[in-house]
Amino acid sequence: MKLGPKLALYIAAIAILFALVMSAVSYVSLQKRVALSSESSIDSLIATVYSMASTAAYIEDSELAREVIEGLALNDLISCARLSTESMTVSSSPLCPAEKTFRRLIISSPWDKSEEVGSLDVFLNHKHVAQQARDQVYYAALVLLSVILLISASISLITYLLVTKPISRMSSQLRMVDFEHNVHLLKEGGRKDELGVIGKVINLMLVNAKKQIITEQILARKTEEISKHVKLVFDLSDNYLAVCDERLMLRSSNPKFESLVKAALGENVFELNKDGWLSAFTDQEEELKKSVKAHDDYEHPHSIEVSVDLKNEKDGTRYYKFTFVKIFVEGNFDSVLVYIVDLTEDKKRLVKTEYEASHDDLTQLYNRLAAVRKARHMLSAHEDGQEVAIVFIDLDGFKAINDSLGHDAGDQLLKVVAQRIADSVRKTDIAARWGGDEFLLALSCVNENQAIMVGEKVLKSIVQPILLKDESGKESEQYVGASIGIAISHEHLSDFSTLSDQADKAMYQVKKSGKNAVLMYRGD
Repeated sequence: MKLGPKLALYIAAIAILFALVMSAVSYVSLQKRVALSSESSIDSLIATVYSMASTAAYIEDSELAREVIEGLALNDLISCARLSTESMTVSSSPLCPAEKTFRRLIISSPWDKSEEVGSLDVFLNHKHVAQQARDQVYYAALVLLSVILLISASISLITYLLVTKPISRMSSQLRMVDFEHNVHLLKEGGRKDELGVIGKVINLMLVNAKKQIITEQILARKTEEISKHVKLVFDLSDNYLAVCDERLMLRSSNPKFESLVKAALGENVFELNKDGWLSAFTDQEEELKKSVKAHDDYEHPHSIEVSVDLKNEKDGTRYYKFTFVKIFVEGNFDSVLVYIVDLTEDKKRLVKTEYEASHDDLTQLYNRLAAVRKARHMLSAHEDGQEVAIVFIDLDGFKAINDSLGHDAGDQLLKVVAQRIADSVRKTDIAARWGGDEFLLALSCVNENQAIMVGEKVLKSIVQPILLKDESGKESEQYVGASIGIAISHEHLSDFSTLSDQADKAMYQVKKSGKNAVLMYRGD
């Protein structure tokens, strides 16, 4: 919020608060004055009717007494009046208050003042008195509030014209200051009041700032010209560059090199220890230095690849290629130029490419080609007594789910089944998607009983319910089964093609026999 409206709101709030406080104080004071005035009025009324009340009490004339009492009760200040003698009691209301009377007057005989003939009780109308006080306070508060608001508005207007508006204009001019081009001085600098003094100070600061900026710009251009060649070699390079002496102690380096080493060692270590920068990349610092120093082929660079486990890096291990070039000037050794190339992304792309080439896109299990290659390697490497089992798995009921719920639900089911199969075997075993809803396992170092146990474990995990969504988004539990065939190698049989064919036959035998079972191949 701008200064003007904010100042007006503050003044109005203070004015209203002041009016409320003054009204509260006035209410208490007026209430006391109204009460005193009411007492005086009641005393005057009593004095007016005293003679009639004395006569009515003396002769015990109830009619006259009632006229006196009702006359008093007609006044708004009196809520009730009562005239009492030894033989009669007359009141203006049958329900006069039980509390203490406001006025009790002892009535004497009209002819003998020393003779008491009765008493006159008068009860004050407190509600009427309070209402009178509130009415007076209300009108007084209205007048007070109006005066305060008028004064507040006047103060706000004067403040706006003399202070807020000039300050706002000054801030607008400051926002438009452009140090790159012409600096326009503030118009308020010509005023004779306090704002004029502030404007003059600001104008002086603007002029000095412009001078300082011009000086810095000239100095920056000179510095840029002096360091132009160095920047071309170092700062503009995409590689990490450094120049070392014959002991591989740093002489200079480009910003990319410095940031790389500082991230590993810390800024203070880098600044104080120019000889230990290699420790940011390898624990075999001395061996690497010896390798570089012993390389006598000055015409060809000496390259070394190093893998680094950086604790502060989210990506973990990074890979760098170091290239050392020995530089001679006029036949004498001068320095070693160090190129460091980050190979991490290339390595990651290679790993990713290898993974994608060997894994199924949907289930992330090995694909068919990779499974065949790894299974054949497992069979060729196994020793006597350490048989390898080939397991074929074909899902039962998958097609019905895929047709009824849609291909997305079918894909989700295959992912779940693949994960359950992978969780059911060891890390040393091979789990692959063979194609469609068929899977293959290659189990190392198992006998027939162990292979059947693994098959039953896989079947038990597959038949568990799977929560799937159809094309409309509705969820439902679905069930699939599996026909599992197993073939196991022995000393006379270690050919993958034969074993896979036998496992496939056992699997089809299960399908013909009722599905949802595990069968070991025993021969045709």
